[in-house]
Amino acid sequence: MSKYLNDQLNQIRQIELDLMNIDFKEECIRIQGSEAGDREKRFDLVFEGVNAFFYSDPGQPDTTIPGKRSTMKTVSYLHDGFGEFAVVQNQDEEIEFYNLESSISVPNFNIEFDDATLFIEAEGITINDLRYTLTKQS
Repeated sequence: MSKYLNDQLNQIRQIELDLMNIDFKEECIRIQGSEAGDREKRFDLVFEGVNAFFYSDPGQPDTTIPGKRSTMKTVSYLHDGFGEFAVVQNQDEEIEFYNLESSISVPNFNIEFDDATLFIEAEGITINDLRYTLTKQS
């Protein structure tokens, strides 16, 4: 299934964003937009069962909020994830391994904007009403 999903995601390039919504209660992220230069070719992506997301932007401070970007360049999926991300709250305190392991996420989606990246760990994705349920990484 990941080959078919990647084929679908490879069609999503240079998308002018109309909406980007992060819904903590429903554990989903929705992105809507259309292909640059072709407003008729619309995309509606819903990342479902979102366990974690990480937004990285080395750019200007006024554009560091997800959704402020006007163009989404690519969306990638990798079953085994794009590496491990860990949340460490205080570097001065001794970190117990079992607490650290519960804060580790393995994002399986990578969305690139102009010079920013959004990593998402999700259990499924819907692309224009076509739903994909993903298996957990081992």
